[in-house]
Amino acid sequence: EAIQETHLLLTSTEELDDCGLIKGNFDNPNRLNLLDGNILSEAPNNKLYLFNGVIYQNSFPHPINSKQLLLRGSQLKQTKWIVGCTVFTGSDTKVVMNSSKAPTKRSNIEKRTNKFIFVILAILFFLCA
Repeated sequence: EAIQETHLLLTSTEELDDCGLIKGNFDNPNRLNLLDGNILSEAPNNKLYLFNGVIYQNSFPHPINSKQLLLRGSQLKQTKWIVGCTVFTGSDTKVVMNSSKAPTKRSNIEKRTNKFIFVILAILFFLCA
């Protein structure tokens, strides 16, 4: 299932050198109540590959960057479970902010035809008035 928010990956069942921030033997997700900390992150923006922040665990700062983020729409495979903290939700996610409306593709002939139709309608309007 696709991830619906932007998450900060804290730990998982797999050994992930780039992503795992909190090391420990969390063989049971119920033991995760031991985790306590604060996260300071940048404001929401559209830069997918840049992220700066700090997570404070037991008053010790751990720098975090884009390698620890799970972006909206990404899927996890070959992992039983992960523990993450939601950083951005809804329209504040990096993927949504980076997306743009697709431009309309109209040929030159279609543009000219539309102009001619407006001219003809204007002429007909003045003739009928």
